[in-house]
Amino acid sequence: MTLRSLARTAVLVLAFAGAAGAQIADFETQREEAQSALVTRLHDYADWCKEMRLFQSRECAFLRLIELDPDDAVARKGLGYSKKGDGVWVPPKKPKEYKDFDRGGLEEQPARLAAALDPYLETMRAFLADPQLAADQRLVVVQGILFANPDDPEIRAERGEVHAGDRWVLAETATSLRRRASLAGEVRAALSSDEGLEPAQADEREAAFGLDWTAVVATPDARVCGTVPSEEVWNAARVLTATIRVFGAALGEAGLPEGTLVVLLQGPDDRNAFLNGHAGLDDATRDAMRNGPGGWIPGTNEVAYWSDDPVKRIDGLVRMVIAYLLGDGFGVTTVHHWIHEGFGLYLTDALVGTHMTWFVSPVDDIGVGSLQEEMIESTDWRRLAFDRFQDAGHPQFRELLSKPPSEYLVADVLYTFVVAAFLIEGRPEETRAVLEALGKGGESPEVLPAEIGYRLGDIDARIMRWLDETTAVAKGELIVADASAPAPEDD
Repeated sequence: MTLRSLARTAVLVLAFAGAAGAQIADFETQREEAQSALVTRLHDYADWCKEMRLFQSRECAFLRLIELDPDDAVARKGLGYSKKGDGVWVPPKKPKEYKDFDRGGLEEQPARLAAALDPYLETMRAFLADPQLAADQRLVVVQGILFANPDDPEIRAERGEVHAGDRWVLAETATSLRRRASLAGEVRAALSSDEGLEPAQADEREAAFGLDWTAVVATPDARVCGTVPSEEVWNAARVLTATIRVFGAALGEAGLPEGTLVVLLQGPDDRNAFLNGHAGLDDATRDAMRNGPGGWIPGTNEVAYWSDDPVKRIDGLVRMVIAYLLGDGFGVTTVHHWIHEGFGLYLTDALVGTHMTWFVSPVDDIGVGSLQEEMIESTDWRRLAFDRFQDAGHPQFRELLSKPPSEYLVADVLYTFVVAAFLIEGRPEETRAVLEALGKGGESPEVLPAEIGYRLGDIDARIMRWLDETTAVAKGELIVADASAPAPEDD
């Protein structure tokens, strides 16, 4: 147990201890008595460790003691701290490396430590079993149990944690790492295969536009044609097929409408010829589409992109296809803006590594040097989100759910991506249930707690802890291998 983790626990205990009321009669008095007795036993245990020349074990005892009382003079001095005139404890410039020497003492040490901790643990467990225990009191009790037994299987399971190496992490973290690797494998396999793709001749509908197609490709899901270089047409066909396959692996089966046509155009002349070939479009719609980069053509099963940038054409195509699949598979539309934006950005990133097409138009923090520019150019939104939200805080999930898209900030868009990654990777089964419930008319503030199993504020906290843990893994600061759920204790 590190000093940092002990300090973090201490903050939680101290913060909630003062809030405990009298729901259990004399709860605070009983807790303080139990803790005072624990302090006495830990000091006795530390003295025994000194006698037995178990100096590393004594160090651990002192760390526990200053967690309970940061001003414990015996423990502080035993760890080499000195106290300044203003009362501040100063750590040693060069901390000692303590070791245990007595082999016989080492054999007895676990029983001695248990004798110091177990009475306190029993008191905390008795509190936990009391039906009168209030929520704020329960937080204090849970922290007390983890103080005495950091590997308590029931508490760890209740907190949704799994054991990974020498520490506990969120179950979502362990699941996410496996799931992310699996989805990356799906992407690689799908993008490296031309299975089901066949060269074709323009059919009557395609020929009617009067455009010189560089290639026409028939796929199992749609036909793809374009006036862009033929390599891009084939790449678009490959990406289209991969998008449907990866969507199915991530969320569930969905498909495009029968007879879907995907069109990639190069230049305004091709764009105008294509739009003018749709007699069903009124002038206002046609003019509005000319001013954009492309999209689904109203009243048809055709999606076309004519941006000058080939990367944007593919990025936009993927986002448009994902938008359709969310609607077809689950009934999720732009009404469900946090899902529509976040899931679309996440899956587009997974497939082609870009995030250029946004359905919302935030007006803050845009332009040169802005967060929006940084997001568009970044290839690692997870790390960007970690750095941004560590420094500037993060949007609150509850507020995001009720915020209309017209009020979205750039940071909100980034947070929807993080939420999508957490759900798709860390809670895949529950995420499908969320999508299905929302598609049937459920409201996000009610559906999410019901399906995920936590209050919205707790989901927020788990997302940020998940982001912290998965970022630490990516940076090589945390190893999560063969994570396992807590095993039940023997009777």
